[in-house]
Amino acid sequence: MGYISTIAVSGLQAASVKLANAANNIVNAESEGYVPTDTVQSPRNGGGVKVSLVERPDAVSPVSGLPNIDITEEIVDSAVAAQAYEASAAIVGVDKDLHEVLLDSIDGKDE
Repeated sequence: MGYISTIAVSGLQAASVKLANAANNIVNAESEGYVPTDTVQSPRNGGGVKVSLVERPDAVSPVSGLPNIDITEEIVDSAVAAQAYEASAAIVGVDKDLHEVLLDSIDGKDE
């Protein structure tokens, strides 16, 4: 796997974690004791991103005692994660195609 694909795969992983986190927050919106989390991305040495989960401040509603989760916000986060995943997957595909063209030209298999 090339350098570009390695970076894109880290994007795939980050988007996957973001989507899973949003889903987890949604399904636990009515669960007493659940502490909602957010994803935080930071640059990784050598390229790409690493992702962490952090507990939200004011995670529990003082009125209801339930997690302080905005379902609409979680759905938007899910859509953003899905688009980021698609974009990273497209980059992996383009990188693969470029490597194939390069190898074909080295082997003298130009079309």
